[in-house]
Amino acid sequence: MTDIILNKRGAIAFDLDGTLISIEKRDYSVYCLILKKYNLKILDFETYWTLRRERQPINNILEINNQIENDFLDVYINERTKLIESKELLKLDTLFNYSIKILQQFQCNYDCYLVTSRSMKEETIHQIDQLNLNKYFSRIIITEQNKLEGYSQIPNLLLIVGDTENDIIPANKLGIESFAVSSGIRSFNFLEKLKPTYLSDSLERVLEIL
Repeated sequence: MTDIILNKRGAIAFDLDGTLISIEKRDYSVYCLILKKYNLKILDFETYWTLRRERQPINNILEINNQIENDFLDVYINERTKLIESKELLKLDTLFNYSIKILQQFQCNYDCYLVTSRSMKEETIHQIDQLNLNKYFSRIIITEQNKLEGYSQIPNLLLIVGDTENDIIPANKLGIESFAVSSGIRSFNFLEKLKPTYLSDSLERVLEIL
C-alpha cells in the first residue's frame, strides 16, 4: 500500500462510535437489561463482544443458552432501539485516551467532519456536546442508516476513518482512502476482509502513517 498524500485543503471524515469513543459498556448493558427483563441467561462480557465483533447475527447470540420464541428477535430489536441511544446509557460511552490528541493535530491542517449513524439526533448532539467534540469538526452529519449519503456530502473528501463496514464500504464505493480501526464493533479479521487502505487496532496509529 502506498502512503496517503493529503492536500491541506482536503477533508477527513471520522466515525464516532468505536472510532473516537468506546461503546462496549453501553452495548453490553442494553443486551443485559433486555435479557434480564425476560428472565433469559446472559453471556459474559468477553463472549458477547467476541461474537458481536465477528458480526454474528443477533438471533444466534440470543439463542445461546436460551430457548426463545420465534418473535423474540423483533421484541429484542424494538427494546434495543428504545434503549441504545437513551441519555442515561449514552453516559457509559467514553473517549479513547488518544482521540482528542488526534483531532487536535488533524484540525490544524484539514477540514474534519464527523459522520455517525444514529436514530436519535437530539441525544446524539447532546452527547457530542458533553464530550466537548463540537469544536473539532467543520460539520457533524447524523444519518439514520446510509452513511454513504453522509460521506457523499463532504467536499474534497480524502480519507474516511471508521470501525465497521458502514465506513469502509462507502469509502471503497467513493474511491476514497480508508483507515479502519478494530477498536470498535468489528474485529481486525473481519475488517481485513473489507480491504481498507489501512487497518490498525486503534486510531492512534493514524499519526504514524500520515
